[in-house]
Amino acid sequence: MVYYQVKKPMILATIITALLINAIPVLSQQPIVLGDNTPKDDIVAENVLGVAMSISGSSDGVTYALLNSAVSSYFRVDPRTGMLITRRTVDRDMLCAESGLCCAQNTQNPRLSTLRRADNGESGSICALRLDVAVTAGQRSNSVPITRQVYVEIRDENDHSPVFSIPSHTSQYDDYSTTNYGSPSVHTPIL
Repeated sequence: MVYYQVKKPMILATIITALLINAIPVLSQQPIVLGDNTPKDDIVAENVLGVAMSISGSSDGVTYALLNSAVSSYFRVDPRTGMLITRRTVDRDMLCAESGLCCAQNTQNPRLSTLRRADNGESGSICALRLDVAVTAGQRSNSVPITRQVYVEIRDENDHSPVFSIPSHTSQYDDYSTTNYGSPSVHTPIL
């Protein structure tokens, strides 16, 4: 343990906050899970860093910023509270295709920056998004932000009507006279 003799309480509070923010990676953070079609301005998480920031105590002097990425236009972070909020409706089918992301199962893998197609198991595929959040401790202009990776999983919901491709069969019998047998017959399968 390192001890510092600090004469000003504000400096001590800044040092303690910085040490606690640096300790966040030790704590296990669960991904944030959203359903398909999450509406605009929906509060996704009270604090983007989850339980880790709650444990660290007071959030005085801590600021948050969402770094630009392929999916940052869908989310915003309140700079004072760290609250994660949707900027627009999060439609999984549109978001994953628009951002060039696909489906993945393992979102805790730090090397997972571009996502790959995953097995569509019983629980369905998961569109996993990585958001980079800059966290700065202290009010001073020379404070260096620390970047934290936050994963947001968007679950696939069966929100589309099923489409069945059933060929219809049409036939006309020109061999027979319509006067003897009525009109030409048209056969359409009955479902």
